[in-house]
Amino acid sequence: TARRDDLVAALRDRLPDACLVASGGIGSPGEAERALAAGADGVLLGTAFVVAHESRAHSRFKAAVTAADEADTVITDVYEIGWPGRRHRVLATAVTADPGQPKNFIGRTVVEGK
Repeated sequence: TARRDDLVAALRDRLPDACLVASGGIGSPGEAERALAAGADGVLLGTAFVVAHESRAHSRFKAAVTAADEADTVITDVYEIGWPGRRHRVLATAVTADPGQPKNFIGRTVVEGK
């Protein structure tokens, strides 16, 4: 996204020797190229891997991610599982529209026994 790339460019100007890794909204080679052109040394992909064959994500979630574009997402801290206050991009849902509603979790993830 332009905001991410503007931030990367500003950081590169201010911190020319820092190792900068861009993340957020990188789901294509073109987005990665734009982040690198803005001054990033590398890129971090996350949600792009949800739809991979190896992913154990639910098929309906995979379909929603595949069909979504930037307009279907919001940046929020409503899902703060394990990292309170951390804002991140998620698909827009009824929960992101009304964060005051009770949180009902439908699953649990175990990573490295935790």
